[in-house]
Amino acid sequence: MLLQAHNLSKLFGGLAAVSDVSIEVGPNEIVGLIGPNGAGKSTLFNCLAGDFRPTRGSIVFDGIDVTRAEPERRARLGIGRTYQIPLAFGRMSVIDNVVVGAYLRSRTRHDALARAEAIVDLVGLGEWRTALGATLGTLGRKRLEIARALATEPRVLLLDETLAGLTPVETQEAIELIRRLHASGVAIVIVEHVMEVIMALAQRVIVMDEGKVIASGSASDVVRDPRVKEAYLGRRAQG
Repeated sequence: MLLQAHNLSKLFGGLAAVSDVSIEVGPNEIVGLIGPNGAGKSTLFNCLAGDFRPTRGSIVFDGIDVTRAEPERRARLGIGRTYQIPLAFGRMSVIDNVVVGAYLRSRTRHDALARAEAIVDLVGLGEWRTALGATLGTLGRKRLEIARALATEPRVLLLDETLAGLTPVETQEAIELIRRLHASGVAIVIVEHVMEVIMALAQRVIVMDEGKVIASGSASDVVRDPRVKEAYLGRRAQG
C-alpha cells in the first residue's frame, strides 16, 4: 500500500475527533472519504497531510513512518493536498501561484515555469495564466488549488471538498479533471459530501461517523449499508 494509517486517534481535550481509524490507499487508487458533518473527515485529512499530529497511532507513506513528519517533508515524499477553502496568492498571477508549488522539485525559475505552464493547461486555466489569483471565481480558485498541489509532483493527492459550491456543469467538469489526474498515475483521496460525486469517482469508499470508520467497500455496497443510512438519515429512516 502507498499510504496507511494504523489505529489513528486525534483528541482535542477530552473529545475524540478521530478514534482508532485504520485506512489504506493503494497506488493509483481513488478512495472516497464520506460521512455526515462532524464525522471526523477533515481531522483525519489534516492528520494524513501533517497539519495535525495524531494523539495515537501511526501514518506510513511508501514504507516510511511519517507520523511526526512536518507537512513540508510529506510534500517532498509525495503527499499533496488541497484545502476546503482555496488559498491563493491574490496579488500573484495564476502561473506564478503554480510556480510556487513547482519550486519544491525545480531548482531554476525556467524549470519551475515550464512545469507550471503544463499544469495550468492540464487543469483548464490556460487562458487565465496571467490573471491575478484574486480575480478568479470559485471554480477557478479550486482549480488553481489543485494546480499548485500538482506542481509538487505528488504520488497521492488529498482533495478536500474540491467540488463543493460548484454548479452541476462545473461539477461534471471537475469530475472529468479528477479522472484525468488519476489516469496520469496519481492516487487520490477525496473528501466529499455529495454521494453522487463519490459514486462517479471512487473505486473504494470509507464512511466515517463520530470519529470512527463505520463502513468500507465499493460505493454501491456502502450506500446499502444500514449503518451508513442511519448515519446520514437517522434511525427513523430505517423503519
